[in-house]
Amino acid sequence: MTEGGSVRRSGPRPLGAPADDQLVAQLRPGEKLRWAGRPDPRTYAASKAQPGFYGLIIVVLWLLWLVIALFEEGHAQIGKLEVIGYSLPFLLPGLVLMLIPLRSALHARSMAYGITDRRLLIVAEKPRRAVLSFAPNDIEVIERFDYENGLGSIFFHYTVAHSRKAWRHYFRWGRVGFFGVDEPAAVEAMIRDLARLRTQR
Repeated sequence: MTEGGSVRRSGPRPLGAPADDQLVAQLRPGEKLRWAGRPDPRTYAASKAQPGFYGLIIVVLWLLWLVIALFEEGHAQIGKLEVIGYSLPFLLPGLVLMLIPLRSALHARSMAYGITDRRLLIVAEKPRRAVLSFAPNDIEVIERFDYENGLGSIFFHYTVAHSRKAWRHYFRWGRVGFFGVDEPAAVEAMIRDLARLRTQR
């Protein structure tokens, strides 16, 4: 770490000016940027592997169904092209899910992470511009996962969606944090420093 608490990046993905500009544009008067980084595209894509796996299952089931349907005698009257056309609406959701990891890898290139003396920032330009800001009181649980390539992910917030259908309640949750950043231990330490500024609610 360098003087002032910033992290010296020694990894293979040096921080570029676009990420700096994205974060500096979000700073409030008097706010100081302590650290800036960006997600590793492969790590970020891996975090979206579950929907991609579900999409693969849908595509495989669609292919099996299509092969069976094409060779059934009952479909001979409408033709093979019609059978394929009627089945496409079932294929499209699978393809969309399969492409989520790839799209995530592309979107990661336009994302920037930042730690200031007041909050944590996640800025994304694609698929649409979004700015997520987390004050010290928004830091819920700090978890770090290290990878063999020296990168790591640090999670500090959970999103929970609640819906009610008939007499049943459904909860969905997702982790929010910095995916695939250099020097994860140093970044975690800075997040913990910021978390100490939390006030009692």
